[in-house]
Amino acid sequence: MIKKNIVRLNLICSAAVSLVAAGDIYSRLSQTSGFLGLGFFGLDLLFLTLLLSTLLGSTVVLVLSYRYSDLISRIMDLVLRKPGYSVLFIFFTLILIETGQDYLFLKAEILPILYVRYTIFLASYISLLWWGFFLSLASLITLITIGWEKIAQTRFRVFIKSRYLIPLALLTLVFIVISLTDYGFNQRIAGKGYFLPTNTPLTGMQVFLILASLLAVRSCCSWLKERQVKFSSLLQKEWIILIGLWIITYFLWMNVPLEANYSIDFPRPPNFEFSLNSDSFYYDLMSQRLLVGEGFIDFPAHPMYIWFLTILHAVGGDSYLSIIWLQVAVLSLIPVMLYKLVNIIHSRFAGLFTALLFIIRERNSLLLMGEITVSSAKMLMTELLTVLCLLWFLYLLVKWLKSPENNRIIPLLAGGVVGLAVLIRVELIIVIPFVVLAALLALRKNLGIWFQGMIALTIGFSLLISPWMIRNWQKTGVVQIDKYHIFQDWLEEIQGKENEKQGEVENPGSVINRELINVSQTAIRKNASILPTQPRESSLENSVSSPAVSGPLQNFPYHLANNLQQIFLYLPSNHQPLLYAGGIVEFRPGPKGEILAKDNYFSELYMEQYVRSLPYWWFDWDASLTPRSIFPLFLSLLLISIGFGSSWRKNRSQTGLLVITGTSYLLFYSLVGSSGGRYIQLVDWITMVFYGIGLTEICFLFIRQNQPDAILEQPTSQARDQIKGFWRYSLMGAALLLVGFSLPAAEILIPARYSEERLDDSLRYILAEGQKIPGFSKWIEIEEFTNSKGRIFMGKALSPRFYEAGEKMTDDRDWSIPDYSYARMEFYLVGLWNTWVNLPLDTSVEVFPHGSDVVVFATWEKGKVVDGIKTQGGYFRASRVYILPGEQELFPLTMITCEGLFCDLNNYP
Repeated sequence: MIKKNIVRLNLICSAAVSLVAAGDIYSRLSQTSGFLGLGFFGLDLLFLTLLLSTLLGSTVVLVLSYRYSDLISRIMDLVLRKPGYSVLFIFFTLILIETGQDYLFLKAEILPILYVRYTIFLASYISLLWWGFFLSLASLITLITIGWEKIAQTRFRVFIKSRYLIPLALLTLVFIVISLTDYGFNQRIAGKGYFLPTNTPLTGMQVFLILASLLAVRSCCSWLKERQVKFSSLLQKEWIILIGLWIITYFLWMNVPLEANYSIDFPRPPNFEFSLNSDSFYYDLMSQRLLVGEGFIDFPAHPMYIWFLTILHAVGGDSYLSIIWLQVAVLSLIPVMLYKLVNIIHSRFAGLFTALLFIIRERNSLLLMGEITVSSAKMLMTELLTVLCLLWFLYLLVKWLKSPENNRIIPLLAGGVVGLAVLIRVELIIVIPFVVLAALLALRKNLGIWFQGMIALTIGFSLLISPWMIRNWQKTGVVQIDKYHIFQDWLEEIQGKENEKQGEVENPGSVINRELINVSQTAIRKNASILPTQPRESSLENSVSSPAVSGPLQNFPYHLANNLQQIFLYLPSNHQPLLYAGGIVEFRPGPKGEILAKDNYFSELYMEQYVRSLPYWWFDWDASLTPRSIFPLFLSLLLISIGFGSSWRKNRSQTGLLVITGTSYLLFYSLVGSSGGRYIQLVDWITMVFYGIGLTEICFLFIRQNQPDAILEQPTSQARDQIKGFWRYSLMGAALLLVGFSLPAAEILIPARYSEERLDDSLRYILAEGQKIPGFSKWIEIEEFTNSKGRIFMGKALSPRFYEAGEKMTDDRDWSIPDYSYARMEFYLVGLWNTWVNLPLDTSVEVFPHGSDVVVFATWEKGKVVDGIKTQGGYFRASRVYILPGEQELFPLTMITCEGLFCDLNNYP
């Protein structure tokens, strides 16, 4: 009887809210001509018809229920049948969530320009939102009441266990505590270290479409297998999946056009091609030095990545655009390794799903290069290559822990791989002792195998890094891997010592040894009113780039809170309009023939509106959560907890290895005074792994029990390595040693491209061929020029760019930007001299190819230091530059002569 009365109460509620909503729409129709006067009259009639139908249906059923006593019982029996109950429960749950989130979306004070049509739609039909919310809420209460026995028997009860609830409670508590404190990313962090805003997001609609597509592929594969189609067996082949993932990744990432950002300068004359700034410029510069035989500087940062770029340049060519496709081809292995890792931890379906999520997230990063602070596959940055090495390392360890007796050589290879990663980003070395501890806990009952494995890992690591450490000791007298001075300064700060100020260095680039924050990161403005983004120098980041006013230990809570928030906030933790899209598969041809998505869930416009409408990508974010993020964030935490619990149930050691890796890295970076953004990009994908596994577990509950061997669902069998024998270990060790020796060997074996003899030959060539150049007869005599302040030298000109007076390169990582008070042609010269060259010009020249051999007539100008801070680097101011045609002689000898007031040494300010 109680259940019948609750059903009747639901009918009364449905009729009442339908009457109120219908009255609101009717009153507006009677006062205006159509929908807000815009002519959408049919839409109003459609909604009015829906409301009146609900009102009429609820009233009729309610009246008839008193005349026919068994009517309610029949309705309940009908609802409780399979699959009607589940369908209705899911339907009303989605309506409740969507209407509630839409109301919060409308009240969030989002700039109207971001979602014009959708905002007008919600504002016009606010009564419809309330109707859907109360109707779905009443319906869910009714369904729960009449079907409680059914709910108690649902398969979802498997998640009501401690391994799922404890992680969920801990993660929820973390966010509550951070929200109630002043820690995290906010305006009170000035002088507390380096804070970056949240990294590239992944939206809920993207996750839904990826999951739906993968489930459709799975169903298709199962259908083909049931009908024994000949080629269906190929779909189970591991190599088919691996190659397919690589091809999909490469196509999707390469298909996104480049955008100018902090690390990539927009095309400038004379070459009108993208060039590099900041850290990307530094890495490319160091690789070019190595390529011309000048070797490394004494303390190069990230030496293995520099060597990697050198190889790419040797294969692809001198310019940035000529090697980016090679880098993307290598980085496209990341989803492949991620698939392999998750596959061995959980299942093939979870591996594919997580790999696809990573692909789309990185594609979002490429789309948002000009809007938020990112480190993407098309930027010359170290983060993604380190992620590839870390995934490889973790995969090898997981495979070893799964069967340590049959994979004894794997720790040796794993040690070499992590050594490779450390030479790319030395910060990853902090992970090694924690990984060793995780392996000890996993093999605590077999300490002999653990000890053998750790010895092999240590040998592999030492074989790879020892040649570089020996080189550093010979060059500098210091036994170190990378960033020696940074760690030294950090230890001194902990001990309360002040760092000594360093004077200006005459030769720029000789002591570039710090991982500096980008002082003017591109950040989103809260009140920006136009699209696309107009970059603005972040006042927050400018303030935190100043010397710290407190030590690392005092700043630790701020950075830890920021890191903990950001490893979750990039996931679908924010509601977006369900109906907003120009189309899911609407494409258009790009300017260079590429295929571009237009205004859909994977488009640049959609992603730009996403980050603009949420505070987590604003430079003035105060670390608080917007109300419309609370439920989606809780849902993300729930899925992560389910994924963690499921992985923990299957294999604790493998799950613990991932958690310990991520936790140790976040703690270390928090302690050294850096957090957020690309700083944690090396490990933030770990939450995505558990998120993908959690969604996979939920999907598995709906998969039919008569298809236990469905393709993409079960874990693939992992072949056991039976690699034994001393000679195999020796071969692996020799290979690792060879890779390690390749770094110092490159300095020795790559011949110097420029020398005094070659300069003399080039001068003789200029004297012989220069008669064809107009004005050559006025050329100053060599001896007269060199006897004054002038110098004559040659080298390779990198990234020649013309700047008007006042324009400058954003950052070269060493704060050595030359004088920019006058119009000039500016390039970096590598060779016997490695420094900036300015050639004063009123207008740009027509031809000055990147990577050209040049002979420069110039004078050295000292840099400027104001209050102990370098404001301008030293550079050569050229009076003329000769561009040599090179071996292929694609263009004739070209002379560029200084123009304007600043050509005269006496007039230089």
